[in-house]
Amino acid sequence: MPLPSLLLLLLLLLETQCQTDDIKPNIVLIIADDLGWGDVNFTNKHNTPWSGPETPHLDELASDSIVLDNLYTQSICTPTRASLLTGKYPHRLGMLFSSSVIVAEDEFLPHRLLTEDLSEHYGYKVYGVGKWHLGYTYPNTPLGRGFDSFYGCYGGGINHLTHEGTIRMAGDDGPDSMSTVLDFHDDTRTAEGGISSRDVSEAVAGLHSTDLFTDEAVRKISEHDLSDPMFLYLSYTAPHSPLIAMDHIVSNRNRHLSDPAQQQYAAMVTQMDDGVGRIVEALEDRGMWSNTVFTYPNTPLGRGFDSFYGCYGGGIDHLTHEGNIRMAGDDGPDSMSTVLDFHDDT
Repeated sequence: MPLPSLLLLLLLLLETQCQTDDIKPNIVLIIADDLGWGDVNFTNKHNTPWSGPETPHLDELASDSIVLDNLYTQSICTPTRASLLTGKYPHRLGMLFSSSVIVAEDEFLPHRLLTEDLSEHYGYKVYGVGKWHLGYTYPNTPLGRGFDSFYGCYGGGINHLTHEGTIRMAGDDGPDSMSTVLDFHDDTRTAEGGISSRDVSEAVAGLHSTDLFTDEAVRKISEHDLSDPMFLYLSYTAPHSPLIAMDHIVSNRNRHLSDPAQQQYAAMVTQMDDGVGRIVEALEDRGMWSNTVFTYPNTPLGRGFDSFYGCYGGGIDHLTHEGNIRMAGDDGPDSMSTVLDFHDDT
């Protein structure tokens, strides 16, 4: 299944249910950034001699879900996200080779996003948390594209503790000419219908982005008005570089690993898995779980752990090796398998 089909199928599922039932399902779409196909335990099906990061919550979900075993993505970030949120292939959007949005030119998606349809036509409250990477200035930021709130970074990646990121300016030629900026935003709609946009980078400095994103997702679930259906788009920046994990996870988890870089990477994956567990618990506590479509794909692998990660063939970001463009994904137990089990094999 190509990635653009995933959210489009969710909308088709929604349209079908809305014609037969007044109750619209909640949708939680969680994305990992640069997570390889073989970097979660439930995909380790090739009798490899190593054990990957500890992912007990994802493993438990996968055991009672549909595992999207032939889900493929683009090899770099922006085309992947553009496809996911429009249901179109990136060459239809003019973003086939874009790996970074240029600030001065403020590239934007020329097509309507599926989040805008969810908000305007289906009455969803649409919350964005994590990485955006589809525009730096309004109306090309999330609140201009159908989201009711956004908490995270506009750019392609941030330092997980300082929340500094890099941006491209028009005329830049390569990463050495990119500027470093603080990139952590808290955007909400005001009671009067306006937009409040705050850069909170300094306020959250020293706190790990993965935990901040999980905390915000749990808060949105806890405060959500149950009379409205919810779409939660949680796009983690982990395990994207730089490899920065919490010390207590590095020390106490994944102790079967000896390589320091692999320990850091695995701890970032495990930290994210812990976040998934907290989100599922929050949905259960609010009584929302039984009416939630829970989906967990990932964007391209990278960073070159070919000897350990990335499934067969390995994978490095920007390349089309199997481990880079194949995605580890599962849908929760209430995700209506007869609709999501759809393949295009050539």
